[in-house]
Amino acid sequence: MIIEFRHLLAVLTVARFRHFQKAAEELGTSQPALSRTIRAIEEELGECVFDRRSHRVSLTPVGEHFVRFAEVLTDWRERGLGDIRQLIAAKRGRVTFACLPSIAASVACEEVRRFHEECPRVSVTVVEAPAASVIEMVQSGIADIGLGIMPGGESGMHVRPFCTDRLTGVGGAKHSLAKKQPLQWEHLRRANIIAMSKKSSVRLFIERVFAQKKMRFEPAFEVNLMSTAEAMAAANMGIAVLPSGFAGAIRNPAVFVKPLCRPSVFRRIMLFRRKNANLLPAALLMEDYLLSRNKNA
Repeated sequence: MIIEFRHLLAVLTVARFRHFQKAAEELGTSQPALSRTIRAIEEELGECVFDRRSHRVSLTPVGEHFVRFAEVLTDWRERGLGDIRQLIAAKRGRVTFACLPSIAASVACEEVRRFHEECPRVSVTVVEAPAASVIEMVQSGIADIGLGIMPGGESGMHVRPFCTDRLTGVGGAKHSLAKKQPLQWEHLRRANIIAMSKKSSVRLFIERVFAQKKMRFEPAFEVNLMSTAEAMAAANMGIAVLPSGFAGAIRNPAVFVKPLCRPSVFRRIMLFRRKNANLLPAALLMEDYLLSRNKNA
C-alpha cells in the first residue's frame, strides 16, 4: 500500500482528538471506515500507531514519530500549495508604476514590455511624474512602486538602486557647439539654455553645476516636456540638457547628443516602495522582476 496524504490526515486527526468517533466526524467519514484506514497504515508499517487498550486512545512511540513526520509533510504541502496559489495570483492583477518621464520613455518602457511578455495577465499603469510627485504617489499608496530620484532621508521607504544615467547636451546639428569634442559645461556659458521646469530633477542638477562653476543660470526657454526641449534644440533655438535615458533614444538627424563633462554628472535612479505596504502579489512580482533587471548589477 502507498501511504497517501489522506492517510497522514487520518492519523493526525485521530491523534488530535484521541477519539476515533470524533475524528471520523471531523473527516466526514464513518468510524469503521476510519478504523480500517488506520489498520491498513499499521499493517504497512508493521507496527501499531495507536494504543487502543485504554478508554482513551494514545500514540505509541512509533505513532509519535509518525505524527511528527506527517506534520512536516502536511506543512510542506500547505506551504507549497500556498506558494503556487500566490504565483497564480501574481500572474494576474494590476500594478500602478510611477516613474520619471525620462525613465518612462527609455529604460522603464523596455522593462515594462518585457515584464508584460512574461505576465500578460498583469495590467500595468505607468504614471509619468516629476521626482517629488513620484515619491508622493508611492508614499500615499496611489502607486505601488516608483522609479526615480531619492534625495535622501525618505523615511518609511524601501529603496534599492536600479540604474544610472548621465546628463547630456542636446542641440541642433548646425549649432556652433555641434563640433565641440568633448562638450563641456563651460561651453554653455554663452549658449541659449533650453531648461526643464523647476519641478524636474534634471533642473536641480543643472542649477548645481552652474552654481559650482560660478556661471549665471538664465534659461532662454523653459519647458515641461523633454520632447519639446528636443524639438526646440532641433530648431536651433539653443542647447537642452537632458538625461541620457531620454537623449540616447533620439534618432533625429537634425540634433546632436553629446555627454557633458568637466564635470560628468550622473543621476542615480532608485526603485522604491513603502516599507510597510502590503503589496498585492502582482506588484511584488513586478518589483522582483525589476530588481532582477537591476542595471547596476
